[in-house]
Amino acid sequence: EPVPVPIAAIPLAKDIPLPPGMPDDQWFYDEVVKSEVPVLIDFGATWCPPCRALKPIIHEVEGQANGRFKVVMVDVDQRPYLSDHFQVTGIPHLKLIHQGQIVRTSTGLMERDELLKFALDPVK
Repeated sequence: EPVPVPIAAIPLAKDIPLPPGMPDDQWFYDEVVKSEVPVLIDFGATWCPPCRALKPIIHEVEGQANGRFKVVMVDVDQRPYLSDHFQVTGIPHLKLIHQGQIVRTSTGLMERDELLKFALDPVK
C-alpha cells in the first residue's frame, strides 16, 4: 500500500516563483501567466456604466470564440496593484496577452464586431 504524503510536504502553488516585476497574485498567475490560450483582461469596476455595458458583449464574443481565447475580469478596486502594474489609466480597459506579451490594448467601450477583431485577429 502506498505511504500517504503528509500535507505539509506537498509544495503549495504559491511557492512557484512569479515572473520578474509581476505583482504577487497567485490568482493572476494561474489565470493569465500560465494560460495556454490568449487572455483578454478586462479591467473595470462595478460602479462604471461603460464597464457594465461592455461585460455582456465580452461574454458573447468569448462564447463565439470556441476557446480560442479566455476572458479574465479584473476589478480595479479589488486589485489596484494589477491596474497600476499594467498602467491602466481609464476603464473599461482591455489588454490581450499572448505568450507572455501584451499584444493589444484598448480603453473605452467597444462594439461587438470591434471586440471580435481585437480578440481574434491573428497576432502580428
